[in-house]
Amino acid sequence: MEDRMEDLWSAFLETRDPGIRERLILRYVPLVQRTVERMRIPSSSVMDGDDLFDLGIMGLIQAVDRFDPSKGTFEAYAVRKVRGAVLDGLRKMGWMPRNARHRAKRIEEAISELEGELGRSPSEEEVAERLGVPLKLYRSALEEVRPILMPLRRDEANLEEVLRAPGEDPSESAERGEMEELLMEAIRSLPERHRNVIVLYYYEGLTLKEIGEVLGVSDSRVSQLHSEALLRLRAKMRRYMVTEAI
Repeated sequence: MEDRMEDLWSAFLETRDPGIRERLILRYVPLVQRTVERMRIPSSSVMDGDDLFDLGIMGLIQAVDRFDPSKGTFEAYAVRKVRGAVLDGLRKMGWMPRNARHRAKRIEEAISELEGELGRSPSEEEVAERLGVPLKLYRSALEEVRPILMPLRRDEANLEEVLRAPGEDPSESAERGEMEELLMEAIRSLPERHRNVIVLYYYEGLTLKEIGEVLGVSDSRVSQLHSEALLRLRAKMRRYMVTEAI
Protein backbone atom coordinates (compact mmCIF):
# COMPACT_ATOMS: atom_id res chain seq x y z
CA MET A 1 0.00 0.00 0.00
CA GLU A 2 1.31 3.44 -0.96
CA ASP A 3 2.10 5.87 1.82
CA ARG A 4 -0.38 8.70 2.31
CA MET A 5 0.83 12.01 0.91
CA GLU A 6 0.42 13.67 4.32
CA ASP A 7 2.68 11.06 5.90
CA LEU A 8 5.33 11.51 3.21
CA TRP A 9 5.32 15.27 3.67
CA SER A 10 5.45 15.01 7.44
CA ALA A 11 8.43 12.65 7.25
CA PHE A 12 10.25 14.74 4.64
CA LEU A 13 9.78 18.06 6.42
CA GLU A 14 11.12 16.51 9.60
CA THR A 15 14.07 14.55 8.18
CA ARG A 16 14.80 15.93 4.66
CA ASP A 17 15.47 12.32 3.69
CA PRO A 18 16.60 12.07 0.00
CA GLY A 19 14.61 8.88 -0.54
CA ILE A 20 11.38 10.48 0.64
CA ARG A 21 12.18 13.55 -1.47
CA GLU A 22 12.44 11.36 -4.57
CA ARG A 23 9.11 9.68 -3.80
CA LEU A 24 7.41 13.05 -3.43
CA ILE A 25 8.84 14.24 -6.75
CA LEU A 26 7.60 11.12 -8.52
CA ARG A 27 4.11 11.48 -6.98
CA TYR A 28 3.78 15.01 -8.38
CA VAL A 29 5.03 14.33 -11.92
CA PRO A 30 1.41 14.31 -13.24
CA LEU A 31 0.98 17.82 -11.82
CA VAL A 32 3.90 18.96 -13.97
CA GLN A 33 2.37 17.40 -17.07
CA ARG A 34 -1.02 19.06 -16.45
CA THR A 35 0.53 22.44 -15.70
CA VAL A 36 2.71 22.46 -18.81
CA GLU A 37 -0.20 21.37 -21.02
CA ARG A 38 -2.43 24.13 -19.64
CA MET A 39 0.21 26.74 -20.45
CA ARG A 40 -0.47 26.03 -24.16
CA ILE A 41 3.01 27.05 -25.30
CA PRO A 42 2.79 27.40 -29.12
CA SER A 43 4.64 24.91 -31.30
CA SER A 44 6.67 27.76 -32.76
CA SER A 45 8.45 28.05 -29.42
CA VAL A 46 12.20 27.49 -29.24
CA MET A 47 11.48 24.33 -27.21
CA ASP A 48 9.43 21.20 -27.83
CA GLY A 49 7.07 19.44 -25.40
CA ASP A 50 9.76 17.26 -23.85
CA ASP A 51 11.96 20.28 -23.19
CA LEU A 52 9.10 22.10 -21.48
CA PHE A 53 8.38 19.05 -19.34
CA ASP A 54 12.06 18.88 -18.32
CA LEU A 55 11.93 22.52 -17.22
CA GLY A 56 8.70 21.83 -15.35
CA ILE A 57 10.38 18.99 -13.47
CA MET A 58 13.11 21.40 -12.39
CA GLY A 59 10.41 23.71 -11.04
CA LEU A 60 8.81 20.79 -9.19
CA ILE A 61 12.12 19.85 -7.58
CA GLN A 62 12.60 23.44 -6.41
CA ALA A 63 9.05 23.43 -5.04
CA VAL A 64 9.61 20.25 -3.04
CA ASP A 65 12.88 21.58 -1.63
CA ARG A 66 11.52 25.02 -0.68
CA PHE A 67 7.91 24.34 0.33
CA ASP A 68 6.74 25.97 3.56
CA PRO A 69 3.39 24.44 4.64
CA SER A 70 2.59 27.52 6.72
CA LYS A 71 2.21 29.55 3.52
CA GLY A 72 -0.44 27.50 1.72
CA THR A 73 -0.92 24.24 -0.16
CA PHE A 74 1.90 22.51 -1.97
CA GLU A 75 -0.11 22.07 -5.17
CA ALA A 76 -0.67 25.82 -5.58
CA TYR A 77 2.97 26.56 -4.78
CA ALA A 78 4.22 23.85 -7.15
CA VAL A 79 2.11 25.13 -10.04
CA ARG A 80 3.68 28.59 -9.62
CA LYS A 81 7.20 27.12 -9.50
CA VAL A 82 6.59 24.88 -12.53
CA ARG A 83 5.17 27.76 -14.58
CA GLY A 84 8.02 30.02 -13.50
CA ALA A 85 10.66 27.44 -14.43
CA VAL A 86 9.14 26.95 -17.88
CA LEU A 87 8.88 30.68 -18.56
CA ASP A 88 12.43 31.30 -17.31
CA GLY A 89 13.67 28.49 -19.53
CA LEU A 90 11.93 29.95 -22.57
CA ARG A 91 13.59 33.30 -21.91
CA LYS A 92 17.04 31.86 -21.31
CA MET A 93 17.21 29.17 -23.97
CA GLY A 94 16.35 31.08 -27.11
CA TRP A 95 20.01 30.84 -28.15
CA MET A 96 19.98 27.03 -28.24
CA PRO A 97 18.42 24.51 -30.67
CA ARG A 98 14.87 23.35 -29.86
CA ASN A 99 15.54 19.85 -28.62
CA ALA A 100 17.29 19.37 -25.27
CA ARG A 101 19.41 16.54 -26.66
CA HIS A 102 20.54 18.79 -29.49
CA ARG A 103 21.44 21.49 -26.98
CA ALA A 104 23.54 19.05 -24.99
CA LYS A 105 25.16 17.88 -28.22
CA ARG A 106 26.02 21.45 -29.17
CA ILE A 107 27.78 22.02 -25.85
CA GLU A 108 29.58 18.68 -26.18
CA GLU A 109 30.74 19.56 -29.70
CA ALA A 110 32.06 22.93 -28.53
CA ILE A 111 34.03 21.21 -25.75
CA SER A 112 35.42 18.64 -28.19
CA GLU A 113 36.45 21.29 -30.72
CA LEU A 114 38.25 23.33 -28.08
CA GLU A 115 40.04 20.29 -26.66
CA GLY A 116 41.31 19.49 -30.15
CA GLU A 117 42.50 23.05 -30.69
CA LEU A 118 43.95 23.68 -27.23
CA GLY A 119 45.28 20.22 -26.38
CA ARG A 120 43.67 20.45 -22.93
CA SER A 121 40.29 20.72 -21.26
CA PRO A 122 38.83 24.16 -21.99
CA SER A 123 37.63 26.42 -19.20
CA GLU A 124 33.95 27.23 -18.75
CA GLU A 125 34.65 30.73 -20.00
CA GLU A 126 36.21 29.35 -23.19
CA VAL A 127 33.25 27.05 -23.84
CA ALA A 128 30.77 29.87 -23.26
CA GLU A 129 32.75 32.12 -25.61
CA ARG A 130 32.78 29.42 -28.30
CA LEU A 131 29.00 29.13 -27.97
CA GLY A 132 28.67 32.90 -28.09
CA VAL A 133 26.78 33.25 -24.80
CA PRO A 134 27.50 34.83 -21.39
CA LEU A 135 28.97 32.53 -18.75
CA LYS A 136 25.85 32.88 -16.57
CA LEU A 137 23.60 31.71 -19.41
CA TYR A 138 25.93 28.81 -20.20
CA ARG A 139 25.78 27.66 -16.59
CA SER A 140 21.98 27.89 -16.64
CA ALA A 141 21.97 25.70 -19.74
CA LEU A 142 24.07 23.08 -17.95
CA GLU A 143 21.44 22.81 -15.21
CA GLU A 144 18.63 22.60 -17.72
CA VAL A 145 20.11 19.76 -19.79
CA ARG A 146 20.80 17.68 -16.67
CA PRO A 147 17.51 15.73 -16.84
CA ILE A 148 18.51 14.20 -20.19
CA LEU A 149 22.06 13.37 -19.08
CA MET A 150 21.26 11.07 -16.19
CA PRO A 151 18.43 8.95 -14.77
CA LEU A 152 16.07 10.32 -12.11
CA ARG A 153 16.62 7.29 -9.89
CA ARG A 154 19.83 7.56 -7.85
CA ASP A 155 20.40 3.77 -7.87
CA GLU A 156 20.53 3.75 -11.68
CA ALA A 157 23.47 6.14 -11.82
CA ASN A 158 26.08 3.92 -13.46
CA LEU A 159 28.63 6.15 -15.16
CA GLU A 160 29.27 3.91 -18.17
CA GLU A 161 25.51 3.64 -18.81
CA VAL A 162 25.03 7.39 -18.45
CA LEU A 163 27.79 8.15 -20.96
CA ARG A 164 26.67 5.59 -23.52
CA ALA A 165 24.73 6.99 -26.45
CA PRO A 166 21.07 5.88 -26.69
CA GLY A 167 20.81 2.48 -28.37
CA GLU A 168 24.55 1.91 -28.36
CA ASP A 169 25.69 -1.64 -27.65
CA PRO A 170 28.81 -1.55 -25.45
CA SER A 171 30.15 -4.66 -27.19
CA GLU A 172 30.12 -2.76 -30.49
CA SER A 173 32.21 0.14 -29.21
CA ALA A 174 34.88 -1.49 -27.06
CA GLU A 175 35.53 -4.42 -24.77
CA ARG A 176 34.52 -3.72 -21.18
CA GLY A 177 38.11 -3.60 -19.94
CA GLU A 178 39.10 -1.14 -22.66
CA MET A 179 36.09 1.04 -21.90
CA GLU A 180 36.92 1.17 -18.20
CA GLU A 181 40.53 2.08 -18.97
CA LEU A 182 39.50 4.84 -21.38
CA LEU A 183 36.97 6.13 -18.87
CA MET A 184 39.54 6.31 -16.07
CA GLU A 185 41.91 8.19 -18.38
CA ALA A 186 39.14 10.61 -19.33
CA ILE A 187 38.23 11.22 -15.68
CA ARG A 188 41.88 11.89 -14.76
CA SER A 189 42.11 14.54 -17.48
CA LEU A 190 39.09 16.50 -16.22
CA PRO A 191 39.59 19.82 -14.40
CA GLU A 192 39.90 19.17 -10.66
CA ARG A 193 36.42 20.26 -9.59
CA HIS A 194 34.70 18.32 -12.35
CA ARG A 195 36.80 15.25 -11.52
CA ASN A 196 35.90 15.53 -7.84
CA VAL A 197 32.18 15.70 -8.62
CA ILE A 198 32.34 12.57 -10.80
CA VAL A 199 34.38 10.57 -8.29
CA LEU A 200 32.28 11.59 -5.29
CA TYR A 201 28.95 10.97 -7.03
CA TYR A 202 29.57 7.79 -9.02
CA TYR A 203 32.29 6.08 -7.01
CA GLU A 204 31.84 7.34 -3.44
CA GLY A 205 28.03 7.44 -3.54
CA LEU A 206 27.58 10.99 -2.25
CA THR A 207 24.49 13.00 -3.14
CA LEU A 208 24.80 16.31 -4.99
CA LYS A 209 23.94 18.12 -1.75
CA GLU A 210 26.70 16.27 0.12
CA ILE A 211 29.17 17.06 -2.67
CA GLY A 212 28.25 20.72 -2.37
CA GLU A 213 29.11 20.60 1.32
CA VAL A 214 32.46 18.93 0.58
CA LEU A 215 33.38 21.43 -2.15
CA GLY A 216 31.88 24.44 -0.38
CA VAL A 217 29.54 25.38 -3.23
CA SER A 218 25.77 25.55 -3.70
CA ASP A 219 23.59 22.64 -4.86
CA SER A 220 22.93 24.41 -8.17
CA ARG A 221 26.66 24.89 -8.76
CA VAL A 222 27.25 21.17 -8.16
CA SER A 223 24.48 20.41 -10.65
CA GLN A 224 26.19 22.63 -13.23
CA LEU A 225 29.59 21.01 -12.62
CA HIS A 226 28.02 17.55 -12.83
CA SER A 227 26.33 18.24 -16.17
CA GLU A 228 29.44 19.79 -17.67
CA ALA A 229 31.62 16.94 -16.38
CA LEU A 230 29.36 14.41 -18.13
CA LEU A 231 29.47 16.39 -21.37
CA ARG A 232 33.26 16.70 -21.12
CA LEU A 233 33.55 12.95 -20.56
CA ARG A 234 31.29 12.21 -23.51
CA ALA A 235 33.42 14.45 -25.72
CA LYS A 236 36.62 12.80 -24.49
CA MET A 237 35.27 9.27 -24.91
CA ARG A 238 34.18 9.98 -28.47
CA ARG A 239 37.59 11.43 -29.31
CA TYR A 240 39.29 8.39 -27.79
CA MET A 241 37.05 6.01 -29.75
CA VAL A 242 37.77 7.83 -33.02
CA THR A 243 41.51 7.70 -32.29
CA GLU A 244 41.33 3.99 -31.48
CA ALA A 245 39.50 3.32 -34.74
CA ILE A 246 42.14 5.01 -36.90
